[in-house]
Amino acid sequence: MTTLKTLADRLGLSTATVSRVLNARTSAMVSKATQDRVVALATELGYRPNPAARALVTGRTHTIGLLTFAMHPAFYSQVIQELHDILARDHYRLAIMETPRNVESDADLAKTMAVAVDGLLAFDSPEIVNMLVTQGNQMRIPMVGLGTAPVTGIDAVQVDNSKGTAAILDHWHAAGRRRIAYLGESGDVQRPQRQVYAAHRQAAGLAETYILAENGPPATQRDRARDAVQRHVKGVERPEAIFAANDEGAIGVLRGLHDLGIRVPQETAVAGCDGILEGAYQRPPLTTIQFPLRDVCREAWRMLKLRLAEGSAATPPQTRVFTAKLVLRESA
Repeated sequence: MTTLKTLADRLGLSTATVSRVLNARTSAMVSKATQDRVVALATELGYRPNPAARALVTGRTHTIGLLTFAMHPAFYSQVIQELHDILARDHYRLAIMETPRNVESDADLAKTMAVAVDGLLAFDSPEIVNMLVTQGNQMRIPMVGLGTAPVTGIDAVQVDNSKGTAAILDHWHAAGRRRIAYLGESGDVQRPQRQVYAAHRQAAGLAETYILAENGPPATQRDRARDAVQRHVKGVERPEAIFAANDEGAIGVLRGLHDLGIRVPQETAVAGCDGILEGAYQRPPLTTIQFPLRDVCREAWRMLKLRLAEGSAATPPQTRVFTAKLVLRESA
């Protein structure tokens, strides 16, 4: 196994100098030629730093925790992959901290926070964030929230999907579709999409129609949406359009309508929200409200890096808002 001492002995340098170069703590005291020699030999011998040892020396783990409710469905997976790639370019690792939907105690929080990290990114996890902020964030770990769920007390990158939601509803109204239903779950009353849908229907003087899938784990979301839309269509007048709270639900709706022989979009148009990659490969391709994933993840990491450099309390919390946009495809 190649160690810092191995490299130092081969190069005739002190272990402190070799460590300084490999931990990116170089200074004018270490010449460019020496830095090049150290890096070249470390590469040749396949040197890999010991994370635990480096953390003891630098006080940093070079690990960022991602608080998230799930790694599935597809949208969460895309967020995780994007953040992993962005952090890797800066030589940081991403630790997934999957949290329960309802964090009710310090014990629940302690289980979630069991991994040592330098900072936290919280994806649509307002409950966790609020608990940490309420407790005064005793660990003093810099945090940034990202997603559509609003958070307070920390830096945040938020996505406003209200304009995209209004745009698809306007599109259907212009096409003469009046029987428009919203598909979601019973607990999503506060979702911005649902609130925009309700306001839009009220402004048009039209009835609100809700198709509510049974609550359940994210992995079964498509099945639950399929079953819900089939129950509705069999028991109530068929909607001319269905707006789903997310793309997972919309894909379930596509399958449910297909199995009943209902043509999309000729008889019932369908749209979702998130912009997962799979949507473009459905039959027909799914219309969606596109979440600006790459921009949001990059901005969240930029904000967190500033906190890591400056300290959690250096400046008041900042919020950056991105707008999700309507992507029209054949399903609508």
